[in-house]
Amino acid sequence: MFTGLKDKLRTVKNTVGFFVLDDSPVKLQPPPVNTQAGAGILQHFQDQWQDIHELNEQNASNAQKVAVEIQQVAKRMASSQTNIDLVTHLLTTSKLTSNIEQCLTQVDQLYKTCEVVEQKLLDFEVLLEDIEFEGMIKRHKALLESYKIRKQDNLNKLKESLDKHYVQQVAKFENSKKHVLEEREKVFQDAFKGDLEVYKSLGTIPKVDLPKTQSGAILEEIQLDFDPNELEEFFNNTSASLPGEASVPQFIMLLEREYLKQQHLNGFDNYKYNCKDTGILSIYVMHPFWNWVVQYCPKNIAPNLLTFSGFMCTIAMYLMFTFMDYNFTASDPEHPEVPNLPRWSWFLAALLLFLAYTLDGIDGKQARRTGTSGPLGELFDHGLDSYTAGLMPAAMYSIFGRGARFSVPPFRMFFTFCNVLINFYLSHFEKYNTGVMFLPWGYDFTMCGMIIIFFITGIGGSDLWQYSLPGGITNGVLVELTLYISSMITNWPIVFYNIYKSYRDKTGYMRSFSEAIRPLIPLVLNYLIILWWIFESPSDIIERDPRALFFLLGTIFSNISCRVIVAQMSSTRCDWFNWMFVPTVLAIMISGVTQSPTLELYLLYALCLGTSIAHIHYGTCVVRQMCRHFKINCFTIGKRSD
Repeated sequence: MFTGLKDKLRTVKNTVGFFVLDDSPVKLQPPPVNTQAGAGILQHFQDQWQDIHELNEQNASNAQKVAVEIQQVAKRMASSQTNIDLVTHLLTTSKLTSNIEQCLTQVDQLYKTCEVVEQKLLDFEVLLEDIEFEGMIKRHKALLESYKIRKQDNLNKLKESLDKHYVQQVAKFENSKKHVLEEREKVFQDAFKGDLEVYKSLGTIPKVDLPKTQSGAILEEIQLDFDPNELEEFFNNTSASLPGEASVPQFIMLLEREYLKQQHLNGFDNYKYNCKDTGILSIYVMHPFWNWVVQYCPKNIAPNLLTFSGFMCTIAMYLMFTFMDYNFTASDPEHPEVPNLPRWSWFLAALLLFLAYTLDGIDGKQARRTGTSGPLGELFDHGLDSYTAGLMPAAMYSIFGRGARFSVPPFRMFFTFCNVLINFYLSHFEKYNTGVMFLPWGYDFTMCGMIIIFFITGIGGSDLWQYSLPGGITNGVLVELTLYISSMITNWPIVFYNIYKSYRDKTGYMRSFSEAIRPLIPLVLNYLIILWWIFESPSDIIERDPRALFFLLGTIFSNISCRVIVAQMSSTRCDWFNWMFVPTVLAIMISGVTQSPTLELYLLYALCLGTSIAHIHYGTCVVRQMCRHFKINCFTIGKRSD
């Protein structure tokens, strides 16, 4: 098709060139135009062009299809390449697995090697410690030898000086005696010179005639003018007294009784202090504070004096509330006739309790500072603490009062009171069986909490606590529940677990069950006897005078605790019965027989007075007996420490 078109164009070109080359004027006769043929040719060209256009569109469509197929082929090739790569990696997996296994094996070997190295390092450290210990022993031996040499030199020098001084003193003494003898000889010669001359000349000395009125006196006839009673008193006053016996009137010495037997004293001689304090508050707050306070305490103050001063602060607080709120009614809204306690009394109570707590905390540190630590200080401290344990709940009861509206009645307070005493007693019961004193966590929180509550009460008054919490729980009931729950969670289980652990590990005294629970018998008897009195009282003694009944319970409890403390410190068998139970039971029986409210109240007061005197006598005699045994003073620091 293109060849024919090319030939026609070439023919037209030649024709045009032919006419251009001919310059002669020619009169041309236009040829006849065949329009029909041109139209046909044009139509032919248009058809060809249309065919070409359709062919191009078809080619473009085919090209798109080819491109799509190429993309699909590329995807298939990529997928095939991925499969090929996967197959290739899978083919190399076995080798990789073996390499991983080899690596794990090497890691295990390296770990074992590290363990061996670590064990070797530990052995090396032990060896270094042994070497260091041997070196320390050698250094100490060298120091000891050097010390011995210095002391021997000092002793030799002292001996030489003493010998020299002795020779000088002997020479001086001989000279003085010689001089005295010379003087006496001279006096003798002067006095008897005449007699000697007579004796030399006559051979005898004439007898001197005495007057008739003067009779010769012989030694047996000489009478001394003295009073035998005055002489005995002189020897008594000038005789040396042991520590703990100075300046004691004779009538008080007649009341002296030695409660401690020789086995107790032998146990105290072998006693070693063993105490563990794991309380968070005491370790991180109170002990750093006490370490700071004790630095300002003079070293000539005895630790027992600090302990007794703290106890007297507690006594002062208790007496203040006793005189100002004897019946626990000042904070009770059910007794509007009784005025509220002044706010200064609460501030004073907070101050006294803070001083008592601080002095009780620094007494042991003062003992270690002054080198006076010993069993007497621990017994004195814990004995006074046992009395304090019975005074604190009564002071706390004055904040909320005895009414049931915002507090608890006296009967329920009795069980709260017993709970506090049991918590204190269990620590010493625990030490009686384990040999270790585990200080309870609750003590520090209780003391700090009471100080804060007293201080807040001083700011807002006791009315500040008279409201009900959600559920109708008052603050008094909340304190009651807190004491019970904290005891059952933080104290009782830990005590019995430590006792069980001591039996399991065989670190305690390994007593039989009957001997292990022996200290609990007087404690339970004390509570049962007082509870029996409450139920059998003809005048409802717990409501009539709860303070006196609580005081009686606390006094007997303190005496029981002191005897248990003596037993556990001396490693002796404790008593299962306390003689104070006898007058208490007699008073209950007399009250039940007579049914006299007045007599019952008088019997209660008599028991409070009698048990207090007996307990003070017991504590005083025990302390004095220990002072005599250890040759120390209780409230002063002597040359010899505990």
